[in-house]
Amino acid sequence: MKRSRIYSKQFFTAMLAVLTLYFLLEMMNVIPLHVEGLLLVLASIFTLFAIGVLIIAGSLDRDAEQLAIKFLLLTTVQMLLVFGLVGFVVLTRMLDFRLVGFHLLGLFCTLLGIQSYLLITVKNKSV
Repeated sequence: MKRSRIYSKQFFTAMLAVLTLYFLLEMMNVIPLHVEGLLLVLASIFTLFAIGVLIIAGSLDRDAEQLAIKFLLLTTVQMLLVFGLVGFVVLTRMLDFRLVGFHLLGLFCTLLGIQSYLLITVKNKSV
């Protein structure tokens, strides 16, 4: 199986597990967040990382330099989009905007760590 397919399956599984756990914590009232904030956080993070998988997965079967360039570009764009979204949430004074921003950044950092780890392990695996 190609590295890009292995990475895509592993990352989507990990991402869905993290987002499902987050959603379940919200439903059990462990995380006090309103519904619109929850939907914004889950939808934006899922969309951002799903597009990221599509962009970077093709580079896994090429040389390491190409992968490094795409990874750095992807990470920069993802960070800018998340910070822009946090800024948008703050400017619109959404309910619990501080909490929404905190959870956006927390989920982003968690999934960015998972994304980096999986990219390194899948790239170093011999297929």
